[in-house]
Amino acid sequence: MSLYVVFDGGSGSGKGTIIKAFQMFLHSRGHYSCAVLRDNELDPLRDIGKNMLPWCERHGIDRNTFLLPLFAAGGALANAQIDFDCGIDFILRDRSFVSSLGYTPASSYSQEQIWDMYVNHMKVRVPDLAVIVDADVNIAMEREAKRKQIDKGLGGKMSGDRENRERIRNSFLQIKEAFLGRLNVLVISNNGPWTTDAEVIEGRARASVEEIVAHLKQERGVDL
Repeated sequence: MSLYVVFDGGSGSGKGTIIKAFQMFLHSRGHYSCAVLRDNELDPLRDIGKNMLPWCERHGIDRNTFLLPLFAAGGALANAQIDFDCGIDFILRDRSFVSSLGYTPASSYSQEQIWDMYVNHMKVRVPDLAVIVDADVNIAMEREAKRKQIDKGLGGKMSGDRENRERIRNSFLQIKEAFLGRLNVLVISNNGPWTTDAEVIEGRARASVEEIVAHLKQERGVDL
């Protein structure tokens, strides 16, 4: 069965860069195969949910509370599309249901309610490793401001102001302790201002990959 590793975190934390670096690392080892899955490509209900945001606002309905069950159903449908017995060594996922645990400040649900919905009722597979990419809110917002509008995901649109982003960041950081024994979590600090310097970006990403490799060896006995 494939080793299932998911990457989650607040908007602007730098998940995509770290996923790409880890994918390249696995390819460099030669004998490891991997596939990268992105939530916005998998979830069949994601675009429907985005289209419903203006409707929620128009009618004064809390959009995040309204949409979470829809996203949970979409997440279950997306997981059903993944063949974990396909012979691929690693399946890497850019955003998973772990992000819903982190974005609880944007909804009226608790982390336990969200876990219960996804894991116990939707039967979504718990990942072998959940990598939570953390970044200072000011740094994350600076990075996000530099992005093209087309590159901004739903997470960025749901994050709100700086105060709410701090709450979301803290919520992500609480996941490791809150789900100890149920979810294998590695928190990676990915700070550093926006830059286009490829050497700096590569150095930061390499350090993150080294943390992931060390964690997999210690916690899962996987020697990369």
